[in-house]
Amino acid sequence: MSKLQSILQAGREQASAFLGWWGGELAALLPDSVKQRLSGDGKRVVLAMQRDGFQVRLEGAPRDGGIAQDVVAPRAAAIAAAVELAARERASITLLLPQAACFKRAVEVPRAAIRDCRRVLDLDLERATPFRRADVHTSYKVLSENSGDGKASVLQLVTKRDAVDPVVADVVKAGGRVTAIDVCLGPAQTPAGVNFIAEADAPQAARGLLSPVSGLSMAAAVLLLLACGQVYYKHEAALEELRGETLQLRKQAASVRQSLEQSEVAIKDLAALQAVKLRQVPVTAVLEEITRILPDTAWVTDLRVENDIVDISGLAKSGANLIPLFERSAIFGEAALTAPVTFDQREDKERFSLRVRIKAAEARSTGASG
Repeated sequence: MSKLQSILQAGREQASAFLGWWGGELAALLPDSVKQRLSGDGKRVVLAMQRDGFQVRLEGAPRDGGIAQDVVAPRAAAIAAAVELAARERASITLLLPQAACFKRAVEVPRAAIRDCRRVLDLDLERATPFRRADVHTSYKVLSENSGDGKASVLQLVTKRDAVDPVVADVVKAGGRVTAIDVCLGPAQTPAGVNFIAEADAPQAARGLLSPVSGLSMAAAVLLLLACGQVYYKHEAALEELRGETLQLRKQAASVRQSLEQSEVAIKDLAALQAVKLRQVPVTAVLEEITRILPDTAWVTDLRVENDIVDISGLAKSGANLIPLFERSAIFGEAALTAPVTFDQREDKERFSLRVRIKAAEARSTGASG
């Protein structure tokens, strides 16, 4: 029974420790203003860095008297006291640096850039100073915004990380949390009201200092980039597909254009052939006309048609009498003997060689009408 009770007790302790840690982590994500409202008042524990130690004081109305003011203690003791006081008073811890630990420079920036002043000044820091951005914490304080030239006067504050980060790490090891790093300015050494812990430096400065607003902003930016990337890649894919389709259509159009050109050439050739055919007399008509013209006592031994020239060779009773017959033809004209007429004793006829020209279509139509 006692063993079971010990197991249950150990389980309750582990659950309580886990819930306490998880609650602290969730509470750390809340902005300082919200945590101060939840705690009931705006108190903060100031851990001021002095030349010979650290000073711990509570700013705001303490509930049980707090600790004594102007007490300078060694580093370890001061950090332990600050962490204990912050836990008891439910207050945040602010590390206050002396003026000698900071480098100051006055810069003029456009008034429109005030919202993004820290980033603008950080970009100009490495150009104008020997500091490297990775080695320092920076903050700024607006001095004047009402200049007539549209510019604002800004005081940039720079402190080295190796002088600040070890103190912040010791606070974290002691169980505390540094929510702000401020600096004393002026002869009165009053806090400047700045915070060297920027959003980009929060993971390095202290555990859990990333605000929910910055986390949501980062997530929104990532989602926006992913959405833009998806739209871009979809657009590129659609554009590439459109380029492929355009190229294919261009090939098809070129093929159709080539086919049309070939068709036009074929049509022109066909028209030319048709015109030639209309201008020429068919061979059958030539043979029929020769058969009609020649008398029964004459016959043809050789016939050759080349373009509009017809060469006729044969035997007839009188070769010279054939010329008038061809001259009166509606198809032939310009009849003439191409060789002397010779008498063939064996055939008892004259051997002739005659050449005639086929008339043009106009001449044929005129002769036919006459």
